[in-house]
Amino acid sequence: MNDLVSYVCVRADHQWAPLDEGRTHRFADELAWCPDASLDAGDGHDWRACERTVLAAVANQAAYLVALESAVS
Repeated sequence: MNDLVSYVCVRADHQWAPLDEGRTHRFADELAWCPDASLDAGDGHDWRACERTVLAAVANQAAYLVALESAVS
């Protein structure tokens, strides 16, 4: 899977479902996730953007390690 979740629903009444349920949606042409799998995309979600700075740093570190491993091999 190449898509990262860009938005998470933080609406209080959507938070009661078990963590392993949940459902992905498209929001603003990006991937969004709500913990309540029974809801559709138009069910009044309160989307909040995910912090991408941390994800970018992890991705850069992973790319560096792959390049380093290739150089050593």
